[in-house]
Amino acid sequence: MIQNKFRHLCLEINKAEFEILMKLENQFLEEELKLDHLIRSLPGDEVKTKLKDFDNIMLNPKITKLIEEDFSDFERKLDEGLTLIKIKQTKDLSELFAIFQNNLPNEDLLKSLQVTEPLGQELLRFNAEHIFEDQKRRDVFILSPKLSYYHESGTNSLKIGDSKRDSNVFKKSDIEKITSVSYNIKFKDKMIDSSIVSALNLLSQNLINVESLSLDLECHEDSHHEIAFYGLISSIFARPEKLKKIQIYAASVVLGDLGPLYLFENVFPKIKDLQSFDCTLYETQATSNVLRAITKIDFTNNLNLEKFRLNLAGASLEEQDIIQSLDKVPNVKDLLLGVGNTVLTDQAFEAFATKTLPSLDLVERLEVGFWETRMTNSDVSKFLTNLPNVVSLFVGFRSSPISDVPFQDFLEKKLPTLSNLQELKFNLEGTDVSQNLANKLKVWKK
Repeated sequence: MIQNKFRHLCLEINKAEFEILMKLENQFLEEELKLDHLIRSLPGDEVKTKLKDFDNIMLNPKITKLIEEDFSDFERKLDEGLTLIKIKQTKDLSELFAIFQNNLPNEDLLKSLQVTEPLGQELLRFNAEHIFEDQKRRDVFILSPKLSYYHESGTNSLKIGDSKRDSNVFKKSDIEKITSVSYNIKFKDKMIDSSIVSALNLLSQNLINVESLSLDLECHEDSHHEIAFYGLISSIFARPEKLKKIQIYAASVVLGDLGPLYLFENVFPKIKDLQSFDCTLYETQATSNVLRAITKIDFTNNLNLEKFRLNLAGASLEEQDIIQSLDKVPNVKDLLLGVGNTVLTDQAFEAFATKTLPSLDLVERLEVGFWETRMTNSDVSKFLTNLPNVVSLFVGFRSSPISDVPFQDFLEKKLPTLSNLQELKFNLEGTDVSQNLANKLKVWKK
C-alpha cells in the first residue's frame, strides 16, 4: 500500500513538473510563431536590418542581465511550485507511514521477525480488488468469488470457504443480522489472494452484530504464511466489539508472531464481554512475544469469561516468559494450557504448581499439556499435589523423562480427595511410566 502511494506521489510530482514545462514550451512556440509570422511579413532588406538590430540588442549587457534575472525569477517560481507540491505529498506520505507504524507491533519485534519476503512487497498485495458496494442501492455487497459464502435463510449464521453452495451477493440488511461466522480458509501459496483479504475486510466492517467467530486454517506445509495470517486476522476482526466467543485453529503451519500479536494487542482491548476464547497454534513459529502480549491483557475486564483455551505447544518459547504467562492465566470454569519444548525445566513447573494452580478455585474443566519437556518426577508430584478439585481433568506429559512414582502417589493420596472429579485422562506417551500403571489411570472411574 505504501509503495503504491509513494509511486502515486512521484507520478503527481512528475505530472506537475511536466505540465509547467509544457506550458512554457507552448508559450515559447507561440512567441516563435509570432516572430516567424512577423519575419515573413517584412521585406527582405528590412528583415536583415531587424535581425541585425535584434543581435545588437541581445548583445547589450543590460538586456542580457534582464533576461538572466527573468529566467532566474522563473526558476525560483518553478522551484517554489514544485516544493509546495512535494511538501503536500510528503505530508500525505508521512501520515500514511504513521498509520502503518501505529498498526504494527513495536520495532524490536519487527527486527526479531524473520519474514521470507520483504514486508513492503507483501503488504502491497493487500490492495482492494474486485470488491465494491453497489452505488445505486447501497445495500448490496458483491464479494470475492474465490471463496464460498453460505447463509441459510432464516438463520443468523454465515459460513465462509467451506460450503458447497457458492454465493457472493448479500443484502446489507441480512449481513447485519448475522451473529455467528465461521471461516475455513486454505493457504495454497505464499499469500492469500488480495481480493479475498479485501472481501473479508469489507464483509467484517458490516458484520456489526457478530458474537461468535470461528477461524479454521488449512495450510500448505512448504509455504510461509506470516503476512497472510496477519492480513486475515486484521480483516476478520475488523469489528470485534460485540464478540463473545472466539475460536482459532491452526496446527503445524508456518505462522509467526504478527497475527497472534494483532489479536492480543489490538482485538482483545476492544472486546467488552468475552465469554469464550479457544486458540490453538500448535507447532507454529510463534515466539515468546505472544506470551508477553498475553501477560498484558486484563482479563478482569471480561467478567463473564468462562472458557480460556490456549495451546502453543511446539512453539519457540522461552521458559521465563512461559512462567510469567502461566501466572497470568484467568480463573475460569474451562481452562486449557498447552506449552512444551525442551527449554522447560523444574523452575517453570514449580512456579505453576505452587503459585498458580492453588488459585484456580473456579476451574471445573482443566487441561494442561507439558510435552517434550525436561520435567522430572519431583515436578510432576508438585503439580499433581496442587491440582484443584475439578470435574474434568486431562494432563499430558508426552515424551518427558518421568516414571511411575508420582502417579502411584497420585492414585493413592491425591485422587481420593478430588471429590468432584468425573472424568480423568492422562497422555503418558513416550514416558517411562509402566504400562500397568498407565492402564490403571486409563480405566479409572469415579
